[in-house]
Amino acid sequence: QRSHISKRQKFSVIIRNPNEVPHRRGLNSIVVDPQSKDESFVFTASRDRLIKLGKLTCDLEAHLITDLDSHTDWVNQIILVPEARNTLISCSNDTTIKIWRLDQLNKIKDKKTKPFSTLNDHEDSVRCIDYSKAQGKLFSAADDG
Repeated sequence: QRSHISKRQKFSVIIRNPNEVPHRRGLNSIVVDPQSKDESFVFTASRDRLIKLGKLTCDLEAHLITDLDSHTDWVNQIILVPEARNTLISCSNDTTIKIWRLDQLNKIKDKKTKPFSTLNDHEDSVRCIDYSKAQGKLFSAADDG
């Protein structure tokens, strides 16, 4: 039995409306980018190889904007790098790292949004990434060592 009450609280959001296709597999990563006190962008990366971009309002109403669909296997992690002109970076079991330019998030209408660049330096699944603002460098860890 617990003798104290945990101060942690859990929060979850489902981005879905009747016309949208939800992720078909589990989520591996989620990033929230607050645009203002009234709305935020939410990015989710999944084992279904998709990154979904949604808009979340202050009253917790969520709307899907687009799918970032370029990976061919699980998307393991996504990170947002605002210092690099609103850049989203993703890594995947498909051995690639994708760089997505998000300068005009409100204007994305095309369901076939493509990455700005693809890095093919790994020979096996890329598990995680991080960006050093101080050094201006991207770091990655993969199963190829």
